Amino acid sequence: MTKRSPLNLAVFKKNAFLQEYEQLDKKLFQVPTKLNSPDKLILTVQKTLITQRTSEYSRWLVYSHLGEIEIHVSPKNVVRAIRIFDTLIKLLKFRGHEIIIRHKTYAVVFGEEIEIAIREKLRTELIPEQKHIWNTYNYFPTDKLIFRIDRLYLKEIIDDKKQLEEKIPGILAELEYRGQKKRQERIKHELDRARQREKERLEQELKDRKDKEIHNFRNLIKESKSWNQSIILNNYLKAIEDNAIEKNILTEELRFWLIWAKKKADWYNPFIKATDEIFNEDDRLTF
Repeated sequence: MTKRSPLNLAVFKKNAFLQEYEQLDKKLFQVPTKLNSPDKLILTVQKTLITQRTSEYSRWLVYSHLGEIEIHVSPKNVVRAIRIFDTLIKLLKFRGHEIIIRHKTYAVVFGEEIEIAIREKLRTELIPEQKHIWNTYNYFPTDKLIFRIDRLYLKEIIDDKKQLEEKIPGILAELEYRGQKKRQERIKHELDRARQREKERLEQELKDRKDKEIHNFRNLIKESKSWNQSIILNNYLKAIEDNAIEKNILTEELRFWLIWAKKKADWYNPFIKATDEIFNEDDRLTF
């Protein structure tokens, strides 16, 4: 099988959607000449757009408000833009997707949000004899509508030999392809993050086990030293006592000292671990 380039693969996937659409009712993709049972989002933005006035400061366009379907067009193209958007909303819902409005307008396709809008292409005209160090322009509508998809990976579908009304299948295919791609990338990212978290968990688990092993082994070494020292200490105390008895110098003071010292030796011995009035278990491992 011939390996496809990323671009060709993208086109191939979009074509797969277009082929699927061929099995659907063609009327779903037709933009009607008049609004018919418009979506409530369309009714809201229609009221905003048809009541606006334009000026050179608004670039002779009318603008939807925040929280409405995003449309920026000249007054003469309001109805047309609304009909296109209404057709697309209904088609998206038919395909199991939805439209949500926050600060911007998003098509939620396969669970992924894709920013969309319709705007009118503008013609720029340099304003002559300006006394500024920068150029200034006037802007004028061109009657050409643009369907804008996404902002980060922008794609603009523009009126040309074919108007947007004839490009509805292509617009939908672009949205479904992008939604599918974003979903696959999100799932892959989530799996990668899950694998990374599992790797980090196992590494932390190994580190914790190692830290615990080191701690226990150090205690083992301390215990063995403690035991060895307690043997030496008891032998030393016995030697002191035997020497004192042999030389008849076992005084009352020495006897009390030997009792004290033997108790300390029993406290220090890890097999006896006698209680002590002053020292505790942790103290034994510090010597």
